[in-house]
Amino acid sequence: MLAQLVVECEAFADPIGMAPLRQVLLQTSGTWYSVVLLGAEGFLATVLEPGTSREIWRHRLDRESRTVASVLR
Repeated sequence: MLAQLVVECEAFADPIGMAPLRQVLLQTSGTWYSVVLLGAEGFLATVLEPGTSREIWRHRLDRESRTVASVLR
């Protein structure tokens, strides 16, 4: 579902000059979903608690991205 979301968002972003997308942030009634594109190879989807500040998200996502990168080496 999240991969299709990225495809749909790209279709809207391209005609108005906002493509290529690097991230899609989707808000539902109880959750935020952050989808970070990893080129054509894939994406990283993160489920975020809505009450958490964006600064905390950024800090934790940055830290965890290093962990993911180390696993893939």
